Amino acid sequence: MVDPSYQELDASGIPTAYPEGSDGPVRIKVISGKSFGVESPVRPLGGCWYFHIIFDKKSKIFHDIPSGWTTFAYVLKGRVKAGNDEKVQEAFHTLVLSAESDQNGVSLEALEDGTELALVRLCPCLIVPRSHSAIRFLESPWIKPSTNTDRSS
Repeated sequence: MVDPSYQELDASGIPTAYPEGSDGPVRIKVISGKSFGVESPVRPLGGCWYFHIIFDKKSKIFHDIPSGWTTFAYVLKGRVKAGNDEKVQEAFHTLVLSAESDQNGVSLEALEDGTELALVRLCPCLIVPRSHSAIRFLESPWIKPSTNTDRSS
């Protein structure tokens, strides 16, 4: 067990990884976790790694993901293709990636200059087994479903 703690990290303290060097087309803000050899000073106590990937130019990278981890990407700007999927993912869409034991990363291709996405990795300890339904997940002690049924606000 770990005592509760708080870590503050302002924008200037977030380290940046450059998969193809500092002059390359991709920058990764390592908010939590480790990416391309760069580690955030934030201790990921809950097993969540969080990256802000910025493609200054159209390009493609392969990002490692530990086997069995669940990962999702949220497209903030631009358009992206992931893995071998030919489907183009537009801004404001979420991609849930494989957590299969034989998977070890994801290929991400920016189809526009200035494409940005958040890549979030969750360790297996945070994941509900596939046999459980989404409803059971929402009933877990860690997530409380909203009781507000008024959708007008």
